[in-house]
Order: sequence, then structure tokens, then C-alpha cells
Amino acid sequence: MQRLRAFDTVTLNVPYDSRSTGALAAIDARVLAVVGATATLEPTGSIDALRLPEFAPDTLLSFHSRGALVALKGFLQHGPTGDLLFTVSDGVQLDRRTATRIEVELPVRLEGAGGTTVNLSADGVLVETDVALELGARVQVAVELDPGAEPVTATAEVARRDGDLVGLRFLSGDHRSKFARLVVESNRAALHTPA
Repeated sequence: MQRLRAFDTVTLNVPYDSRSTGALAAIDARVLAVVGATATLEPTGSIDALRLPEFAPDTLLSFHSRGALVALKGFLQHGPTGDLLFTVSDGVQLDRRTATRIEVELPVRLEGAGGTTVNLSADGVLVETDVALELGARVQVAVELDPGAEPVTATAEVARRDGDLVGLRFLSGDHRSKFARLVVESNRAALHTPA
């Protein structure tokens, strides 16, 4: 999924579970986010979700990248909020950074001091802070997704440092699904906001 990005338009060819015809159902969708080997997709037109199986192995996802047609094989399933989830299963090499990032300013607590996120993904966060941290240091980070709500916490490693900017790679915590959901909803809002 190294060339698949948020907001790309893709076509899904789903082996339809119809024994009499064996036809393929083709669905166009927009990518909301990519996390690891899974892309969250929003169909571009109205589809009859009941006609799609809950789980469809051997689905093909195709898209254009740099003038070439790219096709990935994987499985398609229904997501928890009506989206579709496509997970690559053909052994394709993934980029080092595999989660979609969004630009977002949220309050952060880092080593007892404050800061603000610059961007965020399910894999890491870029924070603006004056806390002095060494490369490779492990730290606890708490991100306030909603005012007044319990912050989302994770253990992270300092992956880069540039002045007041600290890049953190998440190592553990209950953050992944919560941050991924924030990315999906942010991109969904951007997709439907008139330019």
C-alpha cells in the first residue's frame, strides 16, 4: 500500500457470492485512511451493502499512481461505522511509515510538561514542546482528543528532534484504534467540505 494515500479514488472488484452468475461487483470508493496493511474506504456512490458479503477474500483493489495502474489483492469487510475495510494479503512491501497522518493541534502531556500536536497518526505523533528529550528515549505521552475527556495515553520512542519539534513513534498503549478513528473522521469531514 506504499503508493495508496488518503483521498485516492479506488475501484474494488469483489468476487460476488452468487453461485448462479459468479459475477464480480465493482465498487468505486475514496480512501479515508491507511493504517498498516488496511485501508478504510468510503463508497463514492450509494451501494447496497446488503449485497456485499460481510467478508470477501480475493478482492482486488485498483488505483492509478504515477501514471500506472496498481492492483492489490486482499480481503474486504464491513467496518464498524458503515465504511469498508480493505486489508492487503498479497505480501506487498509496506512503507516504513504506514499510517495516514493528519495535521491537527491537540493538547499533549509529555514527561509532565505541555505541548501541542502538529500531526498525528495511529503510529506516531509530531509534538511541539520545549521538553528536552534525547533520540531513542522512551516517554509516556497523553493526547487530549476531546476537551474534558480522559486523554489517550501511549508509550513512545523519540524518533527525531528538530528544535521544538519532537517526532514520537508509538510503542504501546490503547491509542491505535482511537487515533485511527480520529484520522478517518477528520479525512471524512475534509472529503465532504466544499473547497
